[in-house]
Amino acid sequence: MTLPRVLQVCSYYVGNHLYKDLFATLDTFGIRQSVYVFTSKHYRPKGSVPANVYFAPCYYEFERLIFFLKHWRVRRDVRSRISLQEHDVVHAHSLFSNGFIAYRLKQEFGIPYIVAVRNTDVNVFFKHLIHLRPVGLRIMAEASAIVFISKPYKDFTIGRYVPKPLRDAFEQKSVVLPNGIDRFWHENKSQPRTLGDQRSVRIIHVGSINRNKNPDATIAACQILRREGFDVRYTLVGEITEAKYMRLLKRYPFVECISHCGKEDLIRYYREADVLVMPSKRETFGLVYAEAMSQGLPVIYTRGQGFDGQFSEGEVGYSVDPNSPDEIASKIKAVLGDYERLSKRALEAADRYTWGMICKEYLRLYSSAVKLH
Repeated sequence: MTLPRVLQVCSYYVGNHLYKDLFATLDTFGIRQSVYVFTSKHYRPKGSVPANVYFAPCYYEFERLIFFLKHWRVRRDVRSRISLQEHDVVHAHSLFSNGFIAYRLKQEFGIPYIVAVRNTDVNVFFKHLIHLRPVGLRIMAEASAIVFISKPYKDFTIGRYVPKPLRDAFEQKSVVLPNGIDRFWHENKSQPRTLGDQRSVRIIHVGSINRNKNPDATIAACQILRREGFDVRYTLVGEITEAKYMRLLKRYPFVECISHCGKEDLIRYYREADVLVMPSKRETFGLVYAEAMSQGLPVIYTRGQGFDGQFSEGEVGYSVDPNSPDEIASKIKAVLGDYERLSKRALEAADRYTWGMICKEYLRLYSSAVKLH
């Protein structure tokens, strides 16, 4: 089979290891790809850059506020820098900024594209930049496939921002495809876990500590469990980004806060814990759930947000109302009552988040886009 030649349009490449892992894995499949990274004129890449990654400092910083001027400069640059006729398909890694470039390249050169919808697209462009909504809808309409990171994210975006006459067509070409986790977690998977004492539970939170991450609700759930006679320990690993939590967390003797750490230390904290509890207010996906699962931890996550819908209820953990400490406490007890099965299933299910599995699906999308064109 002749593999498609892919142009990756990815302005988010800078500072995000996720894309480096994706493109490196696609390389192992033998896919020929060029990675086009447009930045402001002030940016200079640090360290070595792969030969197929093209950094393009092509617009002034203030032009980020002038959508069409910025993207006119980017389109002019990509035409001069990339041999477009050598590519069969474009993968745009956001809907508005990257997707607009893919949309214009299709108009000018007839190259089909797939497009991803990111958090910024939904919560900045669609939500606040109302004058650009028709642009986003045109980009989605012309795409061969629309990639969402989770089903709730897809349902919300299409249900909230896509007019009813277009929804069926957009649904049919929408794909839910999560991100992968660093291979470190797969190479260091835990064994299935057991509980020594079902009345003792060590809860972990990994990530920023702020209002959105909602540790207040987990603390309240811990207090409920402690009143019922459970020995509860709650460890938060991450940076405190709202000052009130510096004071709040010190009030409770069962709470321990650890500043941000590398994965070599984080794996130890996962293995010392029994369950990941993360009832965030809003979440697009959350790779920490998959990381925790690779260490045999069942997970508790927010109903209707990013991770919800990845698995059926009770398969690797439970969804909760983030505003209900009573339900969070109840679901923690449900985890403790079925711990060994949930831990074993979480370990098995973590394989879904290998980049190799995800890249196979991207290869299918690329090939399908070329055939349909």
